[in-house]
Order: sequence, then C-alpha cells, then structure tokens
Amino acid sequence: MKNPLLVPELRDMLASDRLDDLREFCESTSPEVAAEFLGALTTSELKSALALLEDPARATVFAHLDDDARLELVEVLDKETASDLMTAMPEELRIGFLERLSEEQQAKMKAIFEQAPPEEAQPLLETL
Repeated sequence: MKNPLLVPELRDMLASDRLDDLREFCESTSPEVAAEFLGALTTSELKSALALLEDPARATVFAHLDDDARLELVEVLDKETASDLMTAMPEELRIGFLERLSEEQQAKMKAIFEQAPPEEAQPLLETL
C-alpha cells in the first residue's frame, strides 16, 4: 500500500539534499511504514531514497514495497543491485512476489537474474 501523505516532505528532503533527514526517517520508522511512504514516490525518487540506506535496512524496506513499486524499481536498478535486493528479501515474500508477476514480467526478472553472479542468481532462478 502506498501512502502519499508525506510525499511533499520526502521530495523536499531529496531536492534540498537533506539526505541525512531522509535516511533518519527511513531508519527510525518500521520498514513497513517507510515502504508505505517511499512507495508513493516516483521510481527515480524511490531509487535515490533507497540508495541512502545501508543493508539490511535497504533490503528490508524494498521487501515491504508493493509489487508495482518493486517491479518498477528492479527494472531501473543495475542488475547486481536488483539481484542483491531480491536475494536479501525473505524467501516467503520473494516467492510470493515472483508468483504474482505475469509471464512477461517473470521473463524480465529472469533476464535480470541471469546477469547476476551465479551464486546469487541460482536461488532466484529456482523460484521462477
């Protein structure tokens, strides 16, 4: 679920380089709540916001984004980052996400996974 309530403030933080404030917001709220608010940003803004976070916080927030936001984000991230985020997702959430994708979307994900290092790609490819 996306919550647009804080979108103007989050956008202002990004635009005015108040990145520490944005990072603090993401790290001080639960991943589920952070994902609700960040998920209402554009894909480009979401990518920038997630780049501020360190793992495992980045992967946890990613795991709690809605399917549409996750899919759009995976398509614009470099292949290694996308694979890292997908690999770091709890298996149950990852499998559920991949099962809900259309055949065309699954094919896109497979192409992304195949470009990842073999040790990361194998568990991802097995879920498709």
